[in-house]
Amino acid sequence: MHSPSSVEPVDFVISWVDGNDPAHRQKLARYTSKVKDASCDDVAGDTRFANIGEINYCVASIHRFARFARQIFIITDNQNPHPVV
Repeated sequence: MHSPSSVEPVDFVISWVDGNDPAHRQKLARYTSKVKDASCDDVAGDTRFANIGEINYCVASIHRFARFARQIFIITDNQNPHPVV
């Protein structure tokens, strides 16, 4: 096992989307309208894109447990992941 000081720095990339954003819903509808049973959670159900503050836990976990993290990049659909309190 490596000690934290011997691990090369790593960049983290997190994808995030606000499923309640009207612009995102419109984009999603264009694609899911062509998919049979698009209401299924595996495809585009409400829970798949729900914003329940998971971004906060993800970033906090990286800060706490991944001391080797260099940078954290959050990829969004032109949205701003405001912290959920």
